Amino acid sequence: FYIRENREQEALALLRSWDHVYGERVPADKFARALLEVYQRPGDSASAERLVEGVVSQFEADRAALAGGESSRASLPPDDADADTDSARSAFAQAIKTHSQARNLPGVVQVLKEMAKCNIQPPYHIWDLVMRSFLREQAIDLFDTVHAYLRDTLKLPLTLPLYSLWMRSLRNHGDVVGVQAAFDELIELGQIPTQQHYLLLVQAYAYNGWVERAVSIVENLRKPYSVLRPGLGLNIAVIEAYVASGNMERAEAELHYLLENTRLARDRIPARPFNYLIIGHLHYGNGARAMQTYEDMGRLGIKPDVYTFSILMHSYALARDLDNCMRVFNEMVRVGISPDLVIYTILIWAFGTSNKIGSAELVFSQVAREQQWAQELAQKQRHVRPDAEPHASAPEALDIYTEDPNRPDWPEVLDTFEVGDSNAVEQMRTSSFLNLDPIVYIAMLKVYSIARRPMRALATWERLLKNFPVVQWNPRKGGALSKSLHYTGSFHLPALTLLLRTVRRSIGVSNVLRTKSGIFKYVFTPLYLDSFSSAMASRLRQKRRLFQSLDCQHQSSQHAMREAVSRIKVRAQIVTCVEKEINERLAFDHRFCAERRHLAPKITVDAMEWFVGFEYWMPRSTKELLVYDNDSGIVASSVESSRPACTSDDAHLVDTDGRFIQQSAQDMASIVARQWRELEVAGFKLNNIHASEYIPCMLVGRQYSHLIRFLSLVEPLTFFGSSNAKQASSSHAQYRYRNLSITRQSSDLLVLQTEAVQLLLLGDRDKRIILEALIDTSSDLHREYARHSIYGDVDAPRSEDELQVMRERRVIHGERELAWTAELADLVQIGQLWRQRISDSAAAQSRVDEVIAGAEQHLA
Repeated sequence: FYIRENREQEALALLRSWDHVYGERVPADKFARALLEVYQRPGDSASAERLVEGVVSQFEADRAALAGGESSRASLPPDDADADTDSARSAFAQAIKTHSQARNLPGVVQVLKEMAKCNIQPPYHIWDLVMRSFLREQAIDLFDTVHAYLRDTLKLPLTLPLYSLWMRSLRNHGDVVGVQAAFDELIELGQIPTQQHYLLLVQAYAYNGWVERAVSIVENLRKPYSVLRPGLGLNIAVIEAYVASGNMERAEAELHYLLENTRLARDRIPARPFNYLIIGHLHYGNGARAMQTYEDMGRLGIKPDVYTFSILMHSYALARDLDNCMRVFNEMVRVGISPDLVIYTILIWAFGTSNKIGSAELVFSQVAREQQWAQELAQKQRHVRPDAEPHASAPEALDIYTEDPNRPDWPEVLDTFEVGDSNAVEQMRTSSFLNLDPIVYIAMLKVYSIARRPMRALATWERLLKNFPVVQWNPRKGGALSKSLHYTGSFHLPALTLLLRTVRRSIGVSNVLRTKSGIFKYVFTPLYLDSFSSAMASRLRQKRRLFQSLDCQHQSSQHAMREAVSRIKVRAQIVTCVEKEINERLAFDHRFCAERRHLAPKITVDAMEWFVGFEYWMPRSTKELLVYDNDSGIVASSVESSRPACTSDDAHLVDTDGRFIQQSAQDMASIVARQWRELEVAGFKLNNIHASEYIPCMLVGRQYSHLIRFLSLVEPLTFFGSSNAKQASSSHAQYRYRNLSITRQSSDLLVLQTEAVQLLLLGDRDKRIILEALIDTSSDLHREYARHSIYGDVDAPRSEDELQVMRERRVIHGERELAWTAELADLVQIGQLWRQRISDSAAAQSRVDEVIAGAEQHLA
């Protein structure tokens, strides 16, 4: 009673109470079968496995106790032995049913092994259930094994529905020979094929180009002496075959034959044959004839279905004709047909190609609401449970707003859909939202790619992986052992490629490669080391505290405030003049700097004289403004302090609602790097196309540590094709990527970026050398610079304020020099891995070797 009422928890509580009260007086096999009745949900296959193990152990223990000898077994009543076997067989059958519902093929196979071990023959209905499970999960090889055993050993034929399911699976795999063999076997065993079997045979030939063979089968059935007359499905299959072969005249002739010879009323004829003709005319470029076919449907009194409107809307969407696409959509709603997932996906694409991103996002939000309604309806009807499958969870709607609040391009009839007359059609529509197809996410990715919205594309990819994890079964194809193996769905691969290309275009890789100076738009501020953080944080805190205090106008310290503001303005003017002078000296005295840059002692972090405060520039009455505080949320864009390097943790890129915030190229690359690592952990089948898009994003985004880690997982070229089996085996175990080949643009980008960082490093080093020569007038460097300087005025008198600014600038250029040195070292390491692991053209490889060798000299 509890199980019939879907009250499993109460049934389970009742069984547990019996077990607690009666203990060993309850037979173990009967108790296990009762529990299996409860644990038959898809998510409870693991519980079923444990119960089966208990039943098997109890059954073997009973057999061992009764197998003491022939006399003891002979003394056992036959009815009792048969009852024990039937009890165990019933428990095994229930376990197979549970695993089949859970789509757990390894569990089904394991139960069959246990039954063979116990020498228990499954009944035919269990074999039928097992073979249906194999066909549903596309495990044709396992089905063939069981089928051969039943046919050759047990001499049991298959049922007609099972033959239909088998032929359908072979047809979907394009195995025409297999479909014909199954059909021949059905006839040889004395069974009479039905319309469904002939239909599958005709479709198998038609789908693989054997149109004349498919038509001849139907023509033979049309002859007077044929026992089976072709029905509506076979006649439509002939039309489909002619459309697939491009013979539209014969297809129209077959349609006329169908209309003249069918016994169905016109309003009962489906729209499917007309849909095939419309598809054929559109495919071969005859749009006018396609619209005429659609008009003929109305003239003949045949009601178009949702597929008819989806075909027309798709053709208009491809032509970027949004007005006509919306006209067809409104016509569909007017006739009382509710849109399904395909219609919504077409609308998303149509709005995206017309650059109406807000409307496309609104459609996506409507899809999420439709799925939520479908799941609530299914939960009420007990078709599925909320925790049935991970992929069936409701996706989070994109919490984003349309660009136009009025949305004049969106039909007002969106929320006024009428339920269709046919319950079957409505159930099919609801099921399309229940297990949401990933194509709707890919459509949104395409829309954001066209509109150059990388952050929204990254957020959509996050939701795609949340609802369709990499490790789950492919909802469009299935898989034989998908519960135990990592599986990358066919939709994951192009979706990731589209995402990476969107990010690459948005970051601006093509702009960098267009001109040599384009790289300096992205590489102009060094990525400061972690060891700089304390000193720079102190400087930034004091500067922020200073300007916050200067904004306050207290009557008691108004004069001090004006004096402090004046001092800061003076400092800013001196900084501008000093930097201008240093740049001019670099232009005139470039030869002196080039000779000294390799002789000057290297600056180190330990010997660094940190510039941490502004005490020098503050009047005595405002010294208390520079009290150290613990505020770490500092953002500054001054000359002294650039933004530190972006860490791998992208929590700062997400707002309070969980949406990604538009950030720089480094931030976008950081998100991509994090998602790439998660895909590697999940067993995603990353390929060369993904790597070719990923590497430029990491270079321009300056995510060097992630790129070094990625290249370290690439198998060296010396290992590829090695004849040493032991070396090849260790290579497979250690490296994730093999024979990586990328485009020439990535090599050019590495060369440009290395040269740019090298130039910036030398520029800051030369500025530091000149500042040291000007500040320390008693040093040998000052005297040597005075002798060789073309600019002159080396010993010109300078004020104390100017000397203070020069000391500050020397420290800042020293910080930049250290940061550029660390970045160049990372690029050199990338170049070394590049030469060892990535196959490239000889010219590109030579160019990389030359640049890396020059960078190594500067680092040395």
